[in-house]
Amino acid sequence: MSETKKVPTIVEDERPITSVFCGPSGNNFTVGTENITAIIAYNECGEYAHVPWVAIYRGEEIAYRYPAHQLAIGYEDPHQMPF
Repeated sequence: MSETKKVPTIVEDERPITSVFCGPSGNNFTVGTENITAIIAYNECGEYAHVPWVAIYRGEEIAYRYPAHQLAIGYEDPHQMPF
C-alpha cells in the first residue's frame, strides 16, 4: 500500500501566495500589480474552529480580507509541492 502524504492547510503551506482569484465577483489580486505587496493566509476564530482567511496587502496595510473558501489561490512555484 502506498504511503498517504499529509496535505498542508492553506495556513501551513509555506510557499508564497502570488495571486488569488475570487471567481464571479471579478476581484482578482496578484502581487506586484495594482500596488499589491503581499497575500498572506491566516486563521480567524470561527464558532467552533479556526477558519482560514487571506489578507491582501497594499504596502504595509491590509486592503482586503477574504475567507479562503471563496478563493482559488496561486503560488509562486506551483510545482514545488509542500510535502
